[in-house]
Amino acid sequence: MIRNIREIEPGVGVGGIKFGMTKDEVKVVLGRPDEIDHMPDEDGNPNEQLDAWYYDEDEISLAFDELYEWRLVSVSVSHPDAVLYGMDIMGAEKTTVLDALSQRNITEYLIEDEEDEEMPGIERLECDSEGLLMWFENDKVIEVQIFPEYDEVNNTLVWPE
Repeated sequence: MIRNIREIEPGVGVGGIKFGMTKDEVKVVLGRPDEIDHMPDEDGNPNEQLDAWYYDEDEISLAFDELYEWRLVSVSVSHPDAVLYGMDIMGAEKTTVLDALSQRNITEYLIEDEEDEEMPGIERLECDSEGLLMWFENDKVIEVQIFPEYDEVNNTLVWPE
């Protein structure tokens, strides 16, 4: 990656980018994004409460939520040098990823078929306990998305220290 942001840490962030950072704090680390857009809602319409920042060379996108005072609430990474749980994650085989999760005692996750005519061979792994989503194309990781911890008692996100 262009900057030292290759280590994906579920619940925390990526490199020096941590959940809960403001837009200004992220700009200090990464500079201005290449593109800013509103993330789509469930119907595919722009959701003005969620801003997505794209950094093309780093192959990373960041989501900021108005409900949380425009703080960072999601990170998506597809850069080939990204690392998750100590392994190069992009292009990793699904069986290797599942073994790595098992070694970390992460056994509760859901894998769903996301395939359609435009994107055959797509599956999504969702692991709520880790705040982790992974997309596989033909059984190889193509993207990882992470979220901060969620406090179900207080119905809010928990920012890392």
